[in-house]
Amino acid sequence: MHLLDKSVGMGGSSAIVAGAIPIATGAALSFQLKSEDRVVLVYLGDAAVEEGACWEAINFAALKKLPIIFFCENNFYSVCSPLEMRQPPNVQIYRKAEGFGLPTVQIDGTNVLDVFECTQEAVARARKGKGPTFVEALTYRWRGHGGAGDDSASGYRDPEEVKHWEQFCPINGLYDYLITMNLYSKKDKDFAEKKIKEEIEKAFEHAISSSNPQEMDLYTHVYSQ
Repeated sequence: MHLLDKSVGMGGSSAIVAGAIPIATGAALSFQLKSEDRVVLVYLGDAAVEEGACWEAINFAALKKLPIIFFCENNFYSVCSPLEMRQPPNVQIYRKAEGFGLPTVQIDGTNVLDVFECTQEAVARARKGKGPTFVEALTYRWRGHGGAGDDSASGYRDPEEVKHWEQFCPINGLYDYLITMNLYSKKDKDFAEKKIKEEIEKAFEHAISSSNPQEMDLYTHVYSQ
C-alpha cells in the first residue's frame, strides 16, 4: 500500500484508500495551473465511492475540467463486506458518476486490451483539455483482502464464487489472444516468467541481506514547523 516512485510519476499511496482521490485531484489541478502536459490516473475501489470525498473530488474535477482519470476497480467487496450489503441493488457506480457531468464507462476489468484502449481514450481526452473520465472496471480478487492467502473460509463469500472468477485471468486471457494472433509464443512466455522470477528472487535477497534500520532512521524525511 505504501508505495512511491516519482521517477515514473507515481505520487504515492496509503492505506486510507479513498483518501488518495482528493489528493490526486489536487495533483491534476497543479498540472493544469502549471500548464504541464500530464494526466493523473487514480485507482479506487467500489467502497471508495461510499465516501463523500470521492464525489466532492469528482465534482470539482468535472467543474474545472481537470486532466484526471478516476479508475474504479469494482471487485464487489470492501474487505469482507459484499457490495449488495453496502449499496442499493441495481445501482451502477459509473451511472452515479455520470450525474456529475463527466464521461463515464463500464468495462471488463479482466480484459487487458479493453482496459488499455479505454485508458488511452481517457488520456487523450484529458490532454485535449476536455476534462476527467470515470471508468468502472468490473473485476474480482482471488485472494484475501490482506496478504496472499484465501480468506473465503471465513464465510463472507462462497469458495465456488472464487473458482468461477479464477477462469477469467487477465494474464492468461491476454496470452491466449497473443498466441491466437501469432504475436507471442510459449518460448517467449517461459523466458518472461524466468526473468520475472529472477527479479523477485533478487529483491528478496536484497531485503534479507540488508541491515536492520537504526533508531535515527525514524527521523529521516520527517519535518515539523
